[in-house]
Amino acid sequence: MKKALKFAAMLLGIVAMISLSSCKKENEDLIIGKWNVVSETAMGQTMNLSQMGMTMTWEFLKDGTGKMNMTMNFMGQNMNESEDFAYTVDGDKLIMTAEGETETVTIVNLDKKVLEMEMTDVDEDSGAPMTIKMNCERM
Repeated sequence: MKKALKFAAMLLGIVAMISLSSCKKENEDLIIGKWNVVSETAMGQTMNLSQMGMTMTWEFLKDGTGKMNMTMNFMGQNMNESEDFAYTVDGDKLIMTAEGETETVTIVNLDKKVLEMEMTDVDEDSGAPMTIKMNCERM
């Protein structure tokens, strides 16, 4: 009886490990490609980027590198910003490093068409932590 319980416990552990590792691998594979940020939510307010004259894209390459591009029209002036980064995916965590700084983002939802990311930052005015959520669509 004890052997049967040990075997069942081992089998359950193996199944759990396979499930977790396939989730991690799935996120690693699914994130590859170019994503357009459609909206961003911070401090309870959702902003549609295109309505604000902004575009933001994230591109994740198979080699663990990527690029963020942002374009904004502010008072008739076009402003462009881009940043190269290295990244890894660990389960539902996306870890990006650029210019010596590392940011960990939670992958809330990821499938072939949608990427939802969430991160915590500090409000510059109040110093209070705030959650920022980005809703992206595959390009």
